[in-house]
Amino acid sequence: MQFDASSLPPNFIIGGFLFLVLTLVVGVMTWNLLIATQREKTLRVLKAKTLRKKEGSDAFILVSRNRAARQSNRGDIKPFDLINPAAINRDLRRGGLPQLWPLVYLAALVLAFGLGHTVLNAPLPSFPPYMQSAAILMPCFFFVRRSLLGVFMESRRLKMLRLLVLFVESTQRAVSVGAAAEDAVSEAIREAEEPLRSAMMPIRDLLELGYDFIESINLAADRINLPEFDIFVASLTAQSTTGGSIADVLREVSEIARSRLDLQKKVGTLTAEGRFNAFLLGFLPIGLMMHLRTSQADYFNALWESDFAGPAIFFYTIFSAVLGAFIAVRMSQIKV
Repeated sequence: MQFDASSLPPNFIIGGFLFLVLTLVVGVMTWNLLIATQREKTLRVLKAKTLRKKEGSDAFILVSRNRAARQSNRGDIKPFDLINPAAINRDLRRGGLPQLWPLVYLAALVLAFGLGHTVLNAPLPSFPPYMQSAAILMPCFFFVRRSLLGVFMESRRLKMLRLLVLFVESTQRAVSVGAAAEDAVSEAIREAEEPLRSAMMPIRDLLELGYDFIESINLAADRINLPEFDIFVASLTAQSTTGGSIADVLREVSEIARSRLDLQKKVGTLTAEGRFNAFLLGFLPIGLMMHLRTSQADYFNALWESDFAGPAIFFYTIFSAVLGAFIAVRMSQIKV
């Protein structure tokens, strides 16, 4: 007796496919979690040994420098940056999210499955909903990878910038009353809030080990990934080589950082209307279509009475709404 795959129910095939995909994703996430746990355990042991033995400080500094170099990805583009796991983990770290790159693929898969079975869900026998979900999987991945992850990155960047302004001002006040620059920075790091505090903790650790102050803050510049902090580092580096009042230098840096923060807030306020219009442009037609589908099914089902014109109008409407929203968002973006 031969096995006939065509006799299997479509739901059974779809369920089996989704089960295999979810099993693969869970397996990859578990493997990465085990590797990350082992790596963190190794780093903790290394740091503990270094703190107990002064002669091991050079090894700890080397590890810190290599780790900072591996995590320094400002401005560089990795090969296949859109799908590269290292690039995805880089952006997850910048967004303050767990560095588990399979989560991005899983989110895109869930989004494509949901849209294919709710928004699309066209009654076409030759193009069932699971195939419609597969067709929009890549656009959904692009949306999660760039837009959704970009929202977390931008939110964390603005929070880091606001905390950095307070950090520079705290350092400037401490230096003005006579404190050394190293002590002022260490105290400001201790009083800083997350996520800036965790990003600057390597500076404090290296200073406690007797590492050079200027090189310590340069090592942390890649982790913080803010132009304003680069100005702060460059100002301290220039002051250490040319001399001058460090309090005056930090006061100017603080004014520059606060001016840039105020400018970004103003730009965000001025472009809020454009982003809102993009939201309406993209989701209002789709929401209206879903309302007609549920409230007036006969009116909506008339699209499928023809073989080509009705489905073409349906998919063209959705494509135009998404494309218009994308263009409106791009037009409302202003980089500072």
